[in-house]
Amino acid sequence: MTIVYNGPLGVPNYTALTTDVIAGVLPGAQPGRVVYISDNNTWFIIRADGELVPYVLPVEITVDPGSINIGMVGIEQPVADAVLVAPYYDTMSVALPGTSESLTATDVYAITVTVWPKPANVGTVYFGTAGVDKTTSQQIILATTSGGASVDAPIGYKLNLKNFYIDAINAGDGLNFMYLK
Repeated sequence: MTIVYNGPLGVPNYTALTTDVIAGVLPGAQPGRVVYISDNNTWFIIRADGELVPYVLPVEITVDPGSINIGMVGIEQPVADAVLVAPYYDTMSVALPGTSESLTATDVYAITVTVWPKPANVGTVYFGTAGVDKTTSQQIILATTSGGASVDAPIGYKLNLKNFYIDAINAGDGLNFMYLK
């Protein structure tokens, strides 16, 4: 396999070869992402069902520089018109082990979130859905020595941190998290 993940903000998000595509699907790739197949120069976008469909890029034209005169061109869009993305940091501790707790008390929208266990944790922390706990499969298990986990929203979507939950074996254990919004 030669699949390369270029990140959630870069285009293409994935670079792969035709041999990596199995039955019209790029295994492990997230919906909404753009894929460039480098050995045949084709572009695809990943539908919600995982199928690759053609992605049409703007037209590219190669013209002899001496054959066209378009006159003076001005580029006047200032950087201030760009959308600002900034990192934010927070921490969350579990008050009552065995009960899932929302990562944030209010709606907080982000394009990506990275979580990692607090260094002072005594035991394991669980990160996932509202049903998160040590006995379900609705979580990512973050042991004290683990490096953490990241969740990225597909292009055109956003994450609500209020919809992510944690639980822990010990009261006071928890997560540090950083997100972009």
